Amino acid sequence: AQRASFFLVRDLSGLDEAAVAEHQELLAKLTQAWKLSDQLQAGELEGDARRDAGRALFENLRELGPMMEAAREEEFYRIGRAVGYGPEEASAFVDYLNQVLEVTSGPRGLMGRQRGGAGGATERPAR
Repeated sequence: AQRASFFLVRDLSGLDEAAVAEHQELLAKLTQAWKLSDQLQAGELEGDARRDAGRALFENLRELGPMMEAAREEEFYRIGRAVGYGPEEASAFVDYLNQVLEVTSGPRGLMGRQRGGAGGATERPAR
């Protein structure tokens, strides 16, 4: 519920068409994930239908990870700009916040969480 409310009330002003489309795709994938999760938890599905729903949910969550990370970075950048940082300083602020999250997170952070898949860093979207 907390994630839903954040993304549903997120201020999209100032975002270009591509960023708005990405936000809408993220909302659609979140909605799909919640529906699949509800079906699986309610025991509405059996056999092959349950396995298919589980696979679909797994794939959906795999796709949502980078999308949510990008949304978080964009929000951090917007906060940096809102408090008066220029573009370069706001980017450095994003890097700092990501570093804080990395070193203060639970077991994933302790196990050397890799960004961008198999060891590669993800490219930050243009601002």
